[in-house]
Amino acid sequence: MAPRNGHRKRIALQPVSKPPEGRAVLDIQGGPYVHAGVRDVDFVCGKCGKVVASVPDKIRFASDSGPAIFVCYACGAYNEAP
Repeated sequence: MAPRNGHRKRIALQPVSKPPEGRAVLDIQGGPYVHAGVRDVDFVCGKCGKVVASVPDKIRFASDSGPAIFVCYACGAYNEAP
């Protein structure tokens, strides 16, 4: 479900050369992670521009060791969540 204006906010993720030690790595095969509820933000791969996750604006992907890392299903790049 998109916001009322019909447009999701797009956030380009920061590519990293490899996942830092101890970080959560989200490797969704075959397509982007799509939250089951409201989706008003698209996280896009910082290398190829494909959407790697569509999520609510307030959701955060982080742990004590730092932001999670998304693996792009299209190009395989590692991307740090905001």
